[in-house]
Amino acid sequence: LNASAQQTITIENWATGPDGWAINEANIWSTVGFSPATGWELQAASGPDYGTALYSAFSYDLVNATALNLNVTIPNSGDFGYYLQIELAINGPEGYAQLQPSYQGANIGGTTTLTYNLTPAEQSAIDAAPAQDSSLNVLIGGGTPTFGDGQVYLNSITASVPEPSSMALLSMGAVGLLKFARRRIS
Repeated sequence: LNASAQQTITIENWATGPDGWAINEANIWSTVGFSPATGWELQAASGPDYGTALYSAFSYDLVNATALNLNVTIPNSGDFGYYLQIELAINGPEGYAQLQPSYQGANIGGTTTLTYNLTPAEQSAIDAAPAQDSSLNVLIGGGTPTFGDGQVYLNSITASVPEPSSMALLSMGAVGLLKFARRRIS
C-alpha cells in the first residue's frame, strides 16, 4: 500500500446551478448561466478588485483534506487584460484563512486546475473541530476586461484526501511502534 495515496472527492460542482453559493460583488459580477460542460459562467462588467466574488452559504466537511482544487476556465485571450488571479479562502474553526499559494494565475484562453494546499495548522484545526464545518470563498482579481465583458467559468471544487486504506496503514504502523516502544521500556 502507498502511504501517500490520495483520492479526490467532489466538494462542489456548478453544472446545474449555484447550489447554495452566492455572488458577493453584484456591481462587478453577474451570472450568465450554468452548463454541465463548463459549470457556472460569470461575467465581469469591470476589472475585478480582488474581493470575494463568490461565497458558500453553507459549510463543507473538510476533515482529512490535504488540498482543495478549483477547476476554472477563462475562454478568451483578451479577457481581463491577459491576466487573472484567483484565490480560495476557508472560514473554519480557527477563523478566516487564505489558502496557499495565494492568488494563483489562471490560464487565460483555457482550463486550469488551481491547487490550494491546507497547511498542517489548518488541517489540525479542522480535524480537531469536525462538528464546525468550513465555508469557502472564491476571490477573483486582475486586469480590466479589454474586449467587452470578461467571462470566467467555475467548473468544480474537489478535495484531496488520503485513501482510507492509507489511513488504516498509517494507524496500524503507529500502534505497532507504540507497542514496540512500550515493550522495550518494560
